[in-house]
Amino acid sequence: MMYDMSEIDSWEDQPSVLEIIVSSNKSQAHKILNISPVKELLEKKWNSIGRPYTWFLASVYVLYMICFSLCCANRPLMPREENITHLRDITLYVKKPLKESYLTYSDHLRLVGEVISVIGALILLLSELIDISRNGLKYFISHTFWRNQFSIIKISYSCLILVILVLRLTDSEEIYPMAVALVLGWCYTMYFAHGFQMLGPLTIIIRKMAASDLLKFCWLMAVVVCGYSLALYVSFQTVDPQAFGAFFPYTMSLISTYWLFSNILNAPANYTIDSPVMYSPIYGSFCVLAFLLMFNLLIAMMGDTQGAMTKRKEELWKAEISGATVKMEQIFPKCLRFGSKSNEQDLEERRYICVEERKWHSYHLYEVRGLSSDDESDEDMPPQKSQERNPGLDSQEAIRTVTVDGTEDRAKVDQNDNAVWQEEIYEL
Repeated sequence: MMYDMSEIDSWEDQPSVLEIIVSSNKSQAHKILNISPVKELLEKKWNSIGRPYTWFLASVYVLYMICFSLCCANRPLMPREENITHLRDITLYVKKPLKESYLTYSDHLRLVGEVISVIGALILLLSELIDISRNGLKYFISHTFWRNQFSIIKISYSCLILVILVLRLTDSEEIYPMAVALVLGWCYTMYFAHGFQMLGPLTIIIRKMAASDLLKFCWLMAVVVCGYSLALYVSFQTVDPQAFGAFFPYTMSLISTYWLFSNILNAPANYTIDSPVMYSPIYGSFCVLAFLLMFNLLIAMMGDTQGAMTKRKEELWKAEISGATVKMEQIFPKCLRFGSKSNEQDLEERRYICVEERKWHSYHLYEVRGLSSDDESDEDMPPQKSQERNPGLDSQEAIRTVTVDGTEDRAKVDQNDNAVWQEEIYEL
């Protein structure tokens, strides 16, 4: 079968059917991906462009992140010269000035890695800005911002690299944006997992949970943590901070309350002194609300989401790789796109795709069985043993048509043998 791909393939500048399908949130639109010729077209696009390009980008990005990580791990440091004035201060090294950071051979080698890191960040930021300019800022905020968290990670990581560059040039402290950039940069490697059928559905489920259940839970957690951290800070405001240092000052109280909420930190206790009166009822109600109610609610919500996504994970993964393939194809020039491949044909200035139909129906077989074409079903029906006749019996009945004087009706035997042969071929 030859299908006309006008307005179906993403060849022209106008939005195509493929772009509309992959950008839709409805499951009905994703089901079109399993219908000819869209299914065959996307399979050929993914095999020719999508999969090789994704694996290549994944390899390059992992090497890029290794380079950036080595640069961060070997950043210019020098021993601290000033004296320690507080017992809680454990700082031994400080950042080198800019003029002393690039003197030795290892510093020059690190400089090459830092230049590569900045160039890679600019490429990532530029690619995302081009995508925003192509689709519009409104589409990015309403669709991509909430549906594809990897775009947010890419933009945030690129901006943090530029911030680190500015801080390095101005001799300012750079550890805070550098640490966040390392986390975001390595988390972005999960974007390339959609090129693998084993890991792709898992990353989709994680994104769905992060965008729905975890986001709602974080809003509730922020309200609870802020309220209880203020209550604990006020309760310990009049006592010695050395006895209960976990709730003074307020920033430490906020961090400690978050650790308590996440069950990372046990309740601070000092049995040699008297704790404030309100400490016990506040912490008791906090345990009931945080541990018994909210965390069990989060587990139940994520379980429901995971169960619902598991049923559609293959469908969502196909939609994901289809969108990635269409997006990658827009980067290539038209002479290198899928349209120039040999499995397409140009007829009368229209592009067609050839699809081999493998399902065959024998109309002559239905005539032999005495069935009409209206009784033919599109679905393969299981064999009914009680209603179907054995082909060998038909042949035996044909052989029994021998006359009394030993003559045989050859025409009827040949006709029945031909019908049996066609039926066996069809069932095979």
